[in-house]
Amino acid sequence: MSKKFLLAFIALSLFISSSANAEWERLSKTDVGDIYYVDFENIRIEGKIIKHWTFIEYSEPFEGYLSHKTYQKLNCDDYSFMPLRFIFHIDKKGLSRGETQESVIDYWIPTPRKAVAYEAAVILCRKIK
Repeated sequence: MSKKFLLAFIALSLFISSSANAEWERLSKTDVGDIYYVDFENIRIEGKIIKHWTFIEYSEPFEGYLSHKTYQKLNCDDYSFMPLRFIFHIDKKGLSRGETQESVIDYWIPTPRKAVAYEAAVILCRKIK
């Protein structure tokens, strides 16, 4: 009985961990070596606004964290964004229990054309055009 339970647990863990990582698509690497991912599957579209998650894996620790996720709004009229929530992780893959912080930013931030986030914005906005 315990062998069956152990095998079922292992199979379920493999399924859960692979499906949990499936939505993150690696987009680019920054000049300093940070890796930028976007979840293109789980987006919410509200007119010309897209709510979505990004994930950044740091090349070097930042204030004790090795990665973070950002839930944000993207304005497809001008590719500006507004962060809504941050989750900071002590591991590179974002699997540790994260420290969540609600954003205090309540205005749209222009996305620089040379930024990795601009590439993600263009791809995301193509989904609603």
